[in-house]
Amino acid sequence: MRELEGFLAGTGIPYNVESAYTEVFSVDNEVDRRARLADLVMIGADLLGDQNTLEAVLDGAWFHADVPVLFDPAASLVFDNPTVMIAWQETAEASSAVRASVPLLKLAGSVHIVIVDDNRDLRDPAAGLLSYLSSRGVENVSAEVVPRNDRLVSHVLDDHAERVGANLVVMGAYGHARLREWVFGGVTRSVVQHLTRPTFMAR
Repeated sequence: MRELEGFLAGTGIPYNVESAYTEVFSVDNEVDRRARLADLVMIGADLLGDQNTLEAVLDGAWFHADVPVLFDPAASLVFDNPTVMIAWQETAEASSAVRASVPLLKLAGSVHIVIVDDNRDLRDPAAGLLSYLSSRGVENVSAEVVPRNDRLVSHVLDDHAERVGANLVVMGAYGHARLREWVFGGVTRSVVQHLTRPTFMAR
């Protein structure tokens, strides 16, 4: 905590640091209470290594407070012209992630939209997203459809992020809001368990 306070003091940004001690079964409610008026919840490597607490924090952030989560597994997040990859599907969750991440997208040097789809049809699945990003002042945006080829979607996304040199991935998170447990979709769970770069997720 002292390290965090020292860092924040040097930024000149108003801040407040608080500690909270609670049982694991109450973590989701504690996160809910503290995150309701937050823009996002940030999660680092220490919490990623504690699955029980991680599940409770994600439950509180996504299903109670309804705020996005920014994972930074190696403390490597950069704000100076980052390369951002958006994992896009025409879903409410992916749309929510994009809307919430616009402030970060506007800082990007380039934005790469990737759509994992083996059934390429004639329409452009990224047309609406490209128009939306343009209207929000997000520049240097490209879109690409890549085949899954019977691979895990999370592996396809990770390979594409590596290929474009992404410093940040933006994607939707999936789950069942009525269940207070680890019941996220396969892609979400696989991505969270194998994070290698900063990832912004919302639902």
